[in-house]
Amino acid sequence: MSKQNFREMMRRKLQTVGWITALFCCTLLWATPAMAEEYNIWIGGVQLTSDNCFHIDKDHGFPAVKEGSLQFDAPHNTLIMNGVTIGADICITNDRRDVKIKAKGVNTLVGKVGIQCYQPIRLTEGELTIKATNTGISVGNPEKPNEEIELTIAYTTLNISGGEYGIKGANKNERLIPIGAEIHIRSE
Repeated sequence: MSKQNFREMMRRKLQTVGWITALFCCTLLWATPAMAEEYNIWIGGVQLTSDNCFHIDKDHGFPAVKEGSLQFDAPHNTLIMNGVTIGADICITNDRRDVKIKAKGVNTLVGKVGIQCYQPIRLTEGELTIKATNTGISVGNPEKPNEEIELTIAYTTLNISGGEYGIKGANKNERLIPIGAEIHIRSE
């Protein structure tokens, strides 16, 4: 075999290996699902993502949701509660900026903490009852003492009972903004 034939044979083998490698990479990329976007909201300790935000109930991986259902409308940054009862140590944790929680019908949170807000949040519409053994709504992040966080309660009936605190701020920069809201807090 001449040097030229040997070089041609080696070039073809390398080219074939290159094509097989490219095909393998394309197959892996095509078969691998895209990573879900995380929304920094947790329902009973389960994080909301772009994969699980449409059917938030006990049948879809959220065991803390005892009845009713929720969904997260990411483009409008709105968590919609529809006749829901959630039971967990911390029912809802929010670390996403300017989330709205829209309560349709009567909704109940039962746990140590009803809502933990590390970012500004707005409760709107409907009725929300929180039965907490410690804090109904905790606002603020103790690790960021200079951050201003607002809790807006607009056109909502909010009933908080039990525990030491109805609504508790972690620092001195939290603000409660009631707008046409009916708020009842009873500590036990």
